[in-house]
Amino acid sequence: MSTRPMSQVLDALRTMLVQATETTVAIGRPGAVDAALIVWPYRLEEDAAHHAMKGRSAASDSAPWHVHLLVFAGDDDDATTALDALQRARRAAYAHGMLQAGDEMVQLVLRHLTLGELVALFSVTGVPMAPCLALELVVS
Repeated sequence: MSTRPMSQVLDALRTMLVQATETTVAIGRPGAVDAALIVWPYRLEEDAAHHAMKGRSAASDSAPWHVHLLVFAGDDDDATTALDALQRARRAAYAHGMLQAGDEMVQLVLRHLTLGELVALFSVTGVPMAPCLALELVVS
């Protein structure tokens, strides 16, 4: 597993989004931070296939991990402006499939969540449903 701190991985994503979208980007829970784009990491998991192949004790040191994120437009009264910010973030994610986090490369993947997955996530966490972009960072 990478020894890169989570903060450096998330900062690499935040920096890329700031540069690509030319707007403010914050990491945190929607409603708790203020920025044009809000990146909310909601799940962290190790690669299950890696565990199966290497065994639990050997895998813990080298298993890739996955950070699941949602990107929201900040509280903008103009819905068009908010959706434009999400569109710029989507284009940036397509253009930057790999991010440099210190001396390691991190893969950036666009994900699709079904309406059912989104409803479950928003219901359990109490975050109001809003248009968002689903991303995943794969850290080796």
